[in-house]
Amino acid sequence: MPWTPEDALRFTKKAITPKLQRQWADVANSALERGLTESEAIREANSVIRKQVQEAASGFSDRKS
Repeated sequence: MPWTPEDALRFTKKAITPKLQRQWADVANSALERGLTESEAIREANSVIRKQVQEAASGFSDRKS
């Protein structure tokens, strides 16, 4: 089943922006195309989003210094 950006919030609370939701769906669908299972695709997409959020947070704290 192809994932949509709307599915992102069912699996991660970190995909709070439309951009992150689209990215989550793109990563999950790409993983499915590579032959991963749905649960593996979800884990991979969640990992990518988690890293994006962490990088954004560290970038914001660097700007304050």
